[in-house]
Amino acid sequence: ESLNGAGSSDPEDLARQAFFELRNVFQLRFLRTLWASNAQTWSKIETGKDDGERGGLIWIGQDCIRVSNLAQAETVLVNCLEKNPGDFHALCAMGFLQVEKGDLPKAKRFFKHALENADSAPRRIFTRFLLVRVHELSGERRHAEEHVRKILFAESLCHEALYLDIQYKLRKGSTADAVRRLRKLVDDNRKYFIALLIDPELAEHSDKIHPELRNMLDKAKADADRLSTQAGEEIERMQRLLGKEDGELKRAVSYHEKVQELLNTDSYFGYLDIIYYASVIVQIGRKSSEQARRKILRESGRLKDRHERADRFVRQYPYESVLGSLPDELDVVGKGVEGVRQVIRTNALEKFRDALNQARELSGLMDRLDQKVRRLENLRRWIRFIVGFSKKAVIMEGAIVIIAILLFPVVGHYLSFLIPSLTLSPENIWVYQKGVLIVGGFAGLFLAFLMSARDLDDG
Repeated sequence: ESLNGAGSSDPEDLARQAFFELRNVFQLRFLRTLWASNAQTWSKIETGKDDGERGGLIWIGQDCIRVSNLAQAETVLVNCLEKNPGDFHALCAMGFLQVEKGDLPKAKRFFKHALENADSAPRRIFTRFLLVRVHELSGERRHAEEHVRKILFAESLCHEALYLDIQYKLRKGSTADAVRRLRKLVDDNRKYFIALLIDPELAEHSDKIHPELRNMLDKAKADADRLSTQAGEEIERMQRLLGKEDGELKRAVSYHEKVQELLNTDSYFGYLDIIYYASVIVQIGRKSSEQARRKILRESGRLKDRHERADRFVRQYPYESVLGSLPDELDVVGKGVEGVRQVIRTNALEKFRDALNQARELSGLMDRLDQKVRRLENLRRWIRFIVGFSKKAVIMEGAIVIIAILLFPVVGHYLSFLIPSLTLSPENIWVYQKGVLIVGGFAGLFLAFLMSARDLDDG
């Protein structure tokens, strides 16, 4: 699939052709990739889904070009164009055929005709790349540069066009701009690091390109060394923090093993992979640390609230003699909670696991203390009920006694004058007094119970 036709025994020319073979975008086989894709942007061609449009005479014509059966290819493609003069694939294939035959002017006409019939941005970009190459082979560099500019106008992040633009700037002497662009291009797509290193088209500019590539390699190595060390530290911290059986730790360890393998490659791609895997490990470690910190913060916050409620209860409890060891136990919990929160304040990650275990132990202790608090609260309520009931019962029964013993005879005496039919006499009034004492006594006890129970609920 040579695009310049005639063979050559010149070593430099052979190197150029061998390198050009790696530049897939200028090749006939890329037409098949484009054919099989329904992507609407250039960057998605390789990952686009197959639209099922392949096969037929045009496909056969391409196969004939690929095996250098040019006469058969021309017959097939001419027949295709007679039936459909504006067929994009047939026009591109005919352009490739003319390049193989060495007829560059005719190839340009077919590629321009294909450009006019391209129905998507990727197809227009592809035909412009073909025109770029044909113009370069024809010595028409100005026209080639114009097509590259139009490609970049259509899709500014087209890496293949950016690479060509860097070549043109180097040829024109715009070294600073070219170096800046090549640095960004390699950052975006690392495969161009190798291309810039071995491209024979750029051999005369190696004194400008190679130092920059060396700087990028040195920077990648320094970053890889720094991040690999940091990743190792994160692994150790996660082991102390999470334990060796944690799932996230196992994932980080598997990445760290890849980092250790890549450290022996001593290559730019290897350093970039180390940077990637080590960065993932650092992110896993930081995420795990933050999750542990939040977990301890939640646990200590709940413990602090529970401790403060229990401590407030003890300080306000009216019967100090029944508290027993509860105040001392609460002091122990309070100091433990403060120790856990101190770990959070100092962000001592190596102590997080111990702090979390301590928080869980304190939580268990607080469960037992909360049970004691509930029992004491129930005891306080019962004492309050008994005391309240006793006071109210005494008052009620006292009132009944006063009414029955003192007031009832006086009231009965005056009622006997007002109502003669009443048989209240000093001899039989004691019977009525006993009735008032008994009925009133039970009624007073019942009222005292109801009032004490209501006060207990309100309290």
